[in-house]
Amino acid sequence: MLTCGLALATTVTAGTAAAGPRAAATPAELGISFNYDGHDKQCVSPGQQWAPSPDWTNALLVDTDSRRGGCLLAFGVRDLASNLTGLALTYGWAVSPGGHSGQCGNTGVFPLPITPTHTFGSAIRADTDDRGGYCNLTFAMSGRTDVALDIRFWAEVEDGKPQCVNSLPQDEWHSVRPGAPITIGLNTDSRIGGCHLSLRLRQF
Repeated sequence: MLTCGLALATTVTAGTAAAGPRAAATPAELGISFNYDGHDKQCVSPGQQWAPSPDWTNALLVDTDSRRGGCLLAFGVRDLASNLTGLALTYGWAVSPGGHSGQCGNTGVFPLPITPTHTFGSAIRADTDDRGGYCNLTFAMSGRTDVALDIRFWAEVEDGKPQCVNSLPQDEWHSVRPGAPITIGLNTDSRIGGCHLSLRLRQF
């Protein structure tokens, strides 16, 4: 398996985090759009969801392999009360070095919209299979120091050849902070299992 240099400026916390103070009566909501584009069994728990800060989104499971099609992912933040003024978030989608570009649809770096409405950014497409390499998903933040984007990313099955690059145990997470982006790699193929992903946005 190819290994790329991940951005490992990571804060990892185990266990359950104490909920931070809510800045207003209407907390910001973090949204994930997750839909299949082909074989529905590769994208478990599809649909749209919105989790109010500081709650976690429901975990989704990416399990793309040699079956037809892949999974579409997009992200957004609804900030009706303007709790997050000045915050900027992005998500990047890139092929691992030396990897097959056909596994990672719509590569680039995209703004993660923060708006008063339920709005998602550009959709990225994961179609990882037995072709070489995999896809890197990078979240980055700027503009505020009192906000974190937490990422729980864990493998359904650990087989010694990670399908979920930069994964952690289920009860631990990475924290995206200004100047500390986090990259996770999706390398699901025809091996058993896939990658779980859950996010939350919190102020402190």
